[in-house]
Amino acid sequence: MDIYEYGSKSASVVLVQMIEEHEVDEIENEFKLIKDNVDGEFRFIVVKVEDWNFDLSPWEAPPVFGKRGFGDGKM
Repeated sequence: MDIYEYGSKSASVVLVQMIEEHEVDEIENEFKLIKDNVDGEFRFIVVKVEDWNFDLSPWEAPPVFGKRGFGDGKM
């Protein structure tokens, strides 16, 4: 997973957003839009997820939709 950070590291407000590869090119524009429309400082942490089913599930689970399950039981 790649992590991108924007804004103030000392801010008390932290926004976290998970994205896919195709969203990387737009994330700086999104940061600017948020910054232009809110008062105060914030930190924006963006995590590019490679495999949603495995990267975000620390345990094994059966498929909810489709045939592919979640996780591998290893953290």
